[in-house]
Amino acid sequence: MQEFSTGATRNTDTNKFDYEGFICPEVLHAFGEYMHEHRHQKDGSLRDSDNWQKGIPLRTYVKSLVRHVIDLWRMERGFPVTNPDTGLPHTKLELCAAIMFNVMGYAKETLQPSAINQAKNSLNTFIAMTPKNADQLAVEGLRKAQKVQESLDSAARDLGEKMMGASFTGSRQGMKL
Repeated sequence: MQEFSTGATRNTDTNKFDYEGFICPEVLHAFGEYMHEHRHQKDGSLRDSDNWQKGIPLRTYVKSLVRHVIDLWRMERGFPVTNPDTGLPHTKLELCAAIMFNVMGYAKETLQPSAINQAKNSLNTFIAMTPKNADQLAVEGLRKAQKVQESLDSAARDLGEKMMGASFTGSRQGMKL
């Protein structure tokens, strides 16, 4: 229990997240500037600030994340790094913001997958659940299906022959010469 000089009391915050301590407001401000600047698309339109939350494939986030991490690493080693979209030199802060965006997007899709990543996750789950001998099982299934088809074909031929014989016989019996 916390007690203040005014006499007010509150529960302690020992077991509560300390966002104010975990997050730097200046870094978040710089991230906001980066995100706002990147709302402007090449065709001149302005996308919604939460457009990314509609869903971007995880693989797209990873490709972009790795590209920006390598650019930051190259820059840290003294190499010039140019933004391919603008032709201007990247800044370390810009690359950090790009990395933050990709981490944020990947984490969001991990916690709350959009439809595009749910389908991919379902397919991966199905593939993971597929037995190692799936090819062999498929071949065996096809062989069994082929045998069933051969049996049906044979039964259809037999039935057809019986019906043709019955019709022919029936029509002879009905004829008078």
